[in-house]
Amino acid sequence: MRSLMTVLKDVSFKPSNHGLKGHMSGRRNPSFKDPMSLFFPIPDPNMRKDSVWHPFLAKGYLHEFHEMLHGMSEKESSSLLLALKKIFGRLQCLPVL
Repeated sequence: MRSLMTVLKDVSFKPSNHGLKGHMSGRRNPSFKDPMSLFFPIPDPNMRKDSVWHPFLAKGYLHEFHEMLHGMSEKESSSLLLALKKIFGRLQCLPVL
């Protein structure tokens, strides 16, 4: 519980200036939809056991996401991935990995 509270209290976010209008100092950030697959990787039977995502394959949101994909047709799964890309394309901040 103590380590969980530390993580929850010390959350930091990576901001993005993607899609903002006007003058910005520094370079423009790409959309968060480009690295969306980091948060929602497609099922990979060859995922290494030491992958940071491996624990989430047994239970958690990735397990549920992969279960949903397995139960969908190719058209349905493509629609879901497209919707996720649209959502991530509109985000202005994400937790730092």
